[in-house]
Amino acid sequence: MKLALFLCLILSSFEYTLQCGCGALYTQQIVCNSDIVMKARIKDQDENVGEFTISIEKIYKGDDVLDSLSDNQTLLTPMESSMCGPITLDTGKTYIMTANSYDGAPMNINFCDFVAEENEISLTLLRGLSGGYFSNCDCKIPYMWDDDSRRGRLRCGRAPRGCSTNAICSKNTRGRCKWQSCR
Repeated sequence: MKLALFLCLILSSFEYTLQCGCGALYTQQIVCNSDIVMKARIKDQDENVGEFTISIEKIYKGDDVLDSLSDNQTLLTPMESSMCGPITLDTGKTYIMTANSYDGAPMNINFCDFVAEENEISLTLLRGLSGGYFSNCDCKIPYMWDDDSRRGRLRCGRAPRGCSTNAICSKNTRGRCKWQSCR
């Protein structure tokens, strides 16, 4: 009886929790799977509800999605860590970021999205945003839980040692996907 009571006490002290999990390892995966890729300045924010007012300075992807939104100046981030939030952005700073919009709802951003301050962008990332990522979205890159042993014409596999997460998996002259910009 004491053992059963002890086990109940121990088991009741554990709390069920949900955690955020992002499978993409490379910027190209995030960019290709996002609705919107943009350069935006943070004009204002309400930290209590996870809402940012933004000014979009450049759109890399998602003109059509932005046009369908009734409000393209609001960016939301979830307040719960189980939903991969909240994202912290500084008012007055400009960021390159990805975002998504579900069924016309305001743009949403979380820890699984790509966010970088404009002044911290690498040349490789700029090449990717200038078309290297978008024109090679058919090149498949394994997510962190995927089996990396499968190979194929349109599969890059994991990037070689020394490759940044911003590297580009692109088709070579023979139509095979290979990692580029890995110096």
